[in-house]
Amino acid sequence: MEDCYNSKKEGNSFIVKKILIVLLSFMMLTLAFGCKKEEEKLIAYSKGGITVQLPEGLTEDDYAGYAAAYSNDDFAIEAYVEPFSVLRAFDYDLDTFTLEEYGKEWLKINDMNTQFVKDSNNNLYVTYTEDIDGVSNFFYVTIREGSEGYWNISFSTLAENAETYTKLFEKYSDTIVVE
Repeated sequence: MEDCYNSKKEGNSFIVKKILIVLLSFMMLTLAFGCKKEEEKLIAYSKGGITVQLPEGLTEDDYAGYAAAYSNDDFAIEAYVEPFSVLRAFDYDLDTFTLEEYGKEWLKINDMNTQFVKDSNNNLYVTYTEDIDGVSNFFYVTIREGSEGYWNISFSTLAENAETYTKLFEKYSDTIVVE
């Protein structure tokens, strides 16, 4: 009788081990494949001649001279247009003046020793860090040509978040449509 009890006990322990192995395997697969971060949902924000896809929950800001501005606790975006009429008043020949040349002029006016480069989608952008009121900020600036002027769209976040936000800003930048 005792032998029968021991063999049942060993049999039960074998079954429990098998069940544990199956459960652990399932848990590992779930962690590896089932717990992917949900894709960030983007929605269209449109104002003043610019539309851009950004995360839900941004607050619309109102800054003098800007066509559009939005922010949350993590980043901000501001956009303004440099009208062709203003550039003509400064004797720029708009028949030959290109977006690349506008970018060079923008950098010169802002006393920046860098250059615009193309992202993976051929959008011109420049990044830089600037201290404002003792806080180090990271900026991702992209430029576009619209029907009425050149657009300057500036994304910003704390400098410590630059690595995370550079790819996100490029992603958001690729959704920009200007009039």
